[in-house]
Amino acid sequence: TGTIPSEVGLLEGLTDLSVDYNMLTGTVPSTLQSLTKLGRLWTSQNMLTGDIGDIMDSLSPTVTAFIMQGNLFNGTLPAATVGRLSNLQAMNLRENNITGSIPTQFGSLTDLQDLRFLTNSLTGTLPAQIGQMTSLTFLDVGRNILGGSLPPSMSSLSNLLSIDLQRN
Repeated sequence: TGTIPSEVGLLEGLTDLSVDYNMLTGTVPSTLQSLTKLGRLWTSQNMLTGDIGDIMDSLSPTVTAFIMQGNLFNGTLPAATVGRLSNLQAMNLRENNITGSIPTQFGSLTDLQDLRFLTNSLTGTLPAQIGQMTSLTFLDVGRNILGGSLPPSMSSLSNLLSIDLQRN
């Protein structure tokens, strides 16, 4: 229980931060931006709140895993920040309150293997640029408010093993 203390930003050598399943409340401290070596961030299954865009804006480009499922985050995915996270290999934001569309900038994340947005309130369509995500193996966008057809560019995702589009 408790919160993530802002002093976590003083741990300049930190490469991994995992606080899953702790019943944490409050927001993710903006001092994460000081963690320039942070590679993996896990905060799953807590009761954390805040704007997902603000949290993503505070991440270092070194982040490879951004796993924050099962919290109370809201807001939209920030297009400019998505393109800056070029080392990202896994993003799991399932079971939050994220709204808006999936930014086209995800197409520039060619190392991204696992993308999970199940059970949010995302709208719009899957962007055509998703076909540029050549390392993608898992795509989970079920239980949102997405519409339209699958982009033809998805046929180039030769590594894709699983796609979940249920209940859109």
